Amino acid sequence: MKSKKIIKDLTFKPELMFQLVSDVENYPNFVPACKSLNIKSKVEQGEVTNILAIMEVGYGLIYEKFTSDITINKKDLTIKVVNSDGPFKRLNNHWKFLPNRNGSRIDFEIEFEA
Repeated sequence: MKSKKIIKDLTFKPELMFQLVSDVENYPNFVPACKSLNIKSKVEQGEVTNILAIMEVGYGLIYEKFTSDITINKKDLTIKVVNSDGPFKRLNNHWKFLPNRNGSRIDFEIEFEA
């Protein structure tokens, strides 16, 4: 299994960045490779939202579909994505949005296995 961690400091507030990334329903409008996103279920329990979604990504003639279990935690400003099917044996990612003195620090980690 391979993994990659990216830490990025931005001048925007962490709540604003969290709001942008957690708006999965609008990914086809602003994520370049996202061709469609279909919400199969969405359950909100207090500060936590669980979404089951199918996303179609593509570039040129290559298209793939991924089914993802997405957990959005508004209190902790975290997003966890676990893919249950698609071209990879495993494809998971985790986002954490933290305040810093200039705006926000975004911690992003992805794990995948072909």
